[in-house]
Amino acid sequence: ISADGRSGWVPSKQDNVRPGMLRNGLQLDFQNSVRAVSSRIDLSGATPTELTAQRVDHDDAGIASAGAIDPTGAYLFVSLETSRQVAVLDAARGLELFRIEVGLAPQSLLVSADGLELYVQNFMSRSVAFVDLRPLMRHGRFTLDAAAAVASVGSEKLTAQVLKGKQLFYDARDPRLARDAYLSCASCHHDGGHDGRVWDLTGFGEGLRNTIDLRGRGGMGHGRLHWSHNFDEVQDFEGQIRAFAGGTGLMSAADFTAGTRSQPLGDAKAGRSADLDALAAYVGSLDRFAPSPWRG
Repeated sequence: ISADGRSGWVPSKQDNVRPGMLRNGLQLDFQNSVRAVSSRIDLSGATPTELTAQRVDHDDAGIASAGAIDPTGAYLFVSLETSRQVAVLDAARGLELFRIEVGLAPQSLLVSADGLELYVQNFMSRSVAFVDLRPLMRHGRFTLDAAAAVASVGSEKLTAQVLKGKQLFYDARDPRLARDAYLSCASCHHDGGHDGRVWDLTGFGEGLRNTIDLRGRGGMGHGRLHWSHNFDEVQDFEGQIRAFAGGTGLMSAADFTAGTRSQPLGDAKAGRSADLDALAAYVGSLDRFAPSPWRG
């Protein structure tokens, strides 16, 4: 919320469910499916209303997860969760000025009371970064030094393999996983859940697909994956990483194209890439359903 209380910002993900070979004849791809956006809300009237013409489109980013305004109200900081960056905006004009490089999955932001330091929770780096804002606040400089960070977890509860898989799940900056930092696994399955969307994946041989919650399923615990049962191992997402997200893939090209391995129900992909197996291990660890809100 702005310093004068007259407006606020909501960082989020904007889904584009209109494209698809069945819906409008246009193929979904890495850059026309999701966008990180920050929406401006007018709080001055009786009913809060989004100023849609002032919505900020964060190019080359898929999820905007948090925002913070400095005490003067001049700058808005937005964490771009799957891009490993924080965007710095001119809050009055809604104009992105530059970005700060931080850690994996920046989820939460806080500006210090004097406005001279920005704190960033890097969820998947397990750290808190400290960004010195003095060059920006005192000299108007649109470049800042690399953030220093301290560990935020003393004893990691996840195994090394599952942690690595979860880091890959939340990342779109790695060119093996995505092109131009748009699509990550977390784009549709944030926190292992679902986005409530029905995507037209006809161009990928799957038709209309309602995103499901991964929690409680334990990877292959309920049989083949997807409504069409076209994946027989979690590692089959290698094909979707390449075809949909535009990544170069976690497997080597030679391994992926050998035999029938490039086909979802073809030769097994498990055991061919440590990182792909780690991704599968994380998805397999989601073996508990969310607790019922009525359990008490």
